[in-house]
Formats: sequence, C-alpha cells, structure tokens
Amino acid sequence: MRLPLAQMGARVTGIDLSPALLAVARRKLTAAGAASATLIEGDLRQSLLPAGSANFAICTSNTLMHITSPEEQQQVLDEAYRILAPGGLLLIDLFNPDLERLFAVAGIQEFADRWHTSDGAEVIKWSVRQVDPATQTQETLFIYEEIARDGTVLRTICPFVLRYLWRNEGELMLRAAGFAVEEVWGDFDGSEHESGSEHLIFLARK
Repeated sequence: MRLPLAQMGARVTGIDLSPALLAVARRKLTAAGAASATLIEGDLRQSLLPAGSANFAICTSNTLMHITSPEEQQQVLDEAYRILAPGGLLLIDLFNPDLERLFAVAGIQEFADRWHTSDGAEVIKWSVRQVDPATQTQETLFIYEEIARDGTVLRTICPFVLRYLWRNEGELMLRAAGFAVEEVWGDFDGSEHESGSEHLIFLARK
C-alpha cells in the first residue's frame, strides 16, 4: 500500500523496528523509482515524528496485533493521534477473529504456501497455531523448509504472538485515543464488516 503512494509522489514515511525489513523496503522502493520515501528504524509506540506532521497513517497486515498487551496497543493509537494533523485519517487492518476456526486448527500443522527461489530451491511453508481466549492471543509458529536441488533441506522456525481485537474493543480504543470512527470494513473493497468477514478494518479520523 505504501509503495503505490510513494510512486504517486506522496511524501511517505515508514517506521519499523526491524533493520532487515527496512532493508527489503529500501530495495523495493529503489527498484520502483520511489527512493525518496523516508524509512525510520523505530517503535510505533513512540515514533518521535513531529506532532501533526502526517495526514494519513496506515497500519496494515496485523501490525497492531504484534503489540501483545492492550496497554501498549493503546499507546500505538495514542501516538498515531499525536502525529496526525487535525482531520487526518488512520487506517488499521487486522484479521477478524473467528474462534471456531482458531480452535479447529489449534495444534495442527497446516500447509500455508509453496514457492521457488531464484536459484531453483523449493520452499514449503507450514503453520502451527495455538489460541488463548483469556488473553486474546494466538501463538503462531511458521516453519519454512527450503529444499535445494541436491535434496538438502534447510528448516527455519519463526515463532510469534498476536493479540487479536474484537470490533467493539477496537472502536472503544480508537475513541479513547481521541479518534472518531468513520468506517469499519470487512475487506479492502469496503464491504460492511460482518461476523464472517476475513478482515477487521477501521478508518478513523482525528
């Protein structure tokens, strides 16, 4: 989402704690001819950007869920409010929690994806999940098996925890930060959010 905005000439600033991910972003921006975008290694809870310096803030791909306490999630929303100019918009994209589905796959190793690298190796991605409704957290383990042409297998394990939000909770947290919630969508086509929606997308205005 940020890359097309940068290509359109918008002044874009990206924030991430991971130097490796920032390096990937720089390569993509350079390849797309949008190298003027600013990338900052920093924390969304305390971005250090000037107050009122942004007109539109985007937090997609479950990023807010990687902050695993409600207090710190609230800090992210408070910080977003601080850096937005009056009338500025905040868009947050989360997965819509489906407890029946989360319990059904708990502890099961699921096939997630498969692709080939530039040197001909095959990569198979697996996922294993556990859910704790009491803390609204989902522990996820991604397993990557890279199979080289000679049959050698390299396995990489990537564990992480997400804290999911319910719609009413998300709206209350946004209002507590000072936002007015304008829309709640179930997908990026702008469909109304429903219980069976895949996404939980908030659009809020300062």
